[in-house]
Amino acid sequence: MCTLANDSLTTSVVGRTKSIVQTLGGLFAFGDVRINPLNLWGVGVNSAGIAWYTVEKGLEHRRREARVERTMQEESKKNEEPRGAALTPKGGLGGRSGLTLR
Repeated sequence: MCTLANDSLTTSVVGRTKSIVQTLGGLFAFGDVRINPLNLWGVGVNSAGIAWYTVEKGLEHRRREARVERTMQEESKKNEEPRGAALTPKGGLGGRSGLTLR
């Protein structure tokens, strides 16, 4: 459902955020988990990895959009004709024999 309403980057960010919340919630929800520096370090490294992944995916998404935009602009420029280029003189006699459409 989320991918139908949002793009893939938004879905990725939401999924990563959910993972962090679940991890932290799991630490506090169960009474038998002892929180020590090693656990906190692991959660921190995991969260940093998730954040890094999300940033990289965001940058990739922006680069892809910019590449598509450049390609569209280049195609648009290729398809444009200079003003008046569609009408060109044909034949001899200084072009008095008529105009043809390209």
